[in-house]
Amino acid sequence: MKKKISLGLFLLCLVSFSFAQWTTNGNDIYNSNSGNVGIGTTSPGNKLDVQSILNTSSGFHYTIYGYAEHSAATTGAVCGIYGVSKATHTSGTVSMLIGVEGNPFNSSSGTVTNMRGVEGVPVVQSSGNVTNASALWGTVIVSGSATVTNGYGLYIDAFSSGITNKWGVYVNDANAKNYFGGNVSIGTTSDYGYKLAVNGSAIFTEAKVKLFANWPDYVFHKDYSLTPLSEVDKFIQKIITCLGCLRQKK
Repeated sequence: MKKKISLGLFLLCLVSFSFAQWTTNGNDIYNSNSGNVGIGTTSPGNKLDVQSILNTSSGFHYTIYGYAEHSAATTGAVCGIYGVSKATHTSGTVSMLIGVEGNPFNSSSGTVTNMRGVEGVPVVQSSGNVTNASALWGTVIVSGSATVTNGYGLYIDAFSSGITNKWGVYVNDANAKNYFGGNVSIGTTSDYGYKLAVNGSAIFTEAKVKLFANWPDYVFHKDYSLTPLSEVDKFIQKIITCLGCLRQKK
C-alpha cells in the first residue's frame, strides 16, 4: 500500500513539475516564463515553434491550421489566422515587419506542381453579397511624421535563372479590366509626367489618339440620339461618289 502511495505521489510531483511553467486564469492557460513552446520539436526557436514532418501521399497537410466561424447575424471581422508584427523601439532599425509570411521550399529532387508564397482565394457561397473581394490585398500606411522612401503595392524581385517564362503579373481573364490610377513606366522608373512612358519599342494592332472628351463612349448612353439610317446612307453615297471622281482624275 505504501508503495502505491509513494508511486502516486511521485507521478503527481512529476506532473506538477512538468506543468509548473503554465498558469491558469479562469478558462485560459498561459506560459508565464521567458522560454519557448515547441510542438513536434524539443528545441523550439520561437515563442511557438510548430514542426511537422509527414511521410504520406494523401490529403492536404497543414503545419498550422486556423478555423474561425461566426454564426451571428451581425459580427465584426472573422479571420482564420491573424498576424501582427509591431516595432515599438524608440531608436534602432527593424529590417522587416511582416504580418503573415509564407516561404515554401522544395529541397528535394522531386517535382512540386505549384509553389505559392502567399495565397488568398475568397470563396463566395450561398446567396450572400460581397462588395469587394480581393485575392491578394495590401496597402502601405504612413502616419505621423514617418516617411517611406519607396512604397510598393506589389513588388517582385528579379527572377532567378532556370525559369522558361517569366511573368511579373499574369491575369488569366481576357474580360478582366486593369486599372492604374497613376502613371505606367515600362523599361524606365521615370515617367516624365506621362501616363504611359515606354523606354523601348512598342507594337500595336491599332492605336487611336483622341481628346478624352471626344472618346466615343457616349454613343452607348441611353439618351444618345443615333443618326438615322437614311442620313448614314447619304453619307456613304457621298463617299462612293468622291472615290469615283478620284478614279476618273487618275
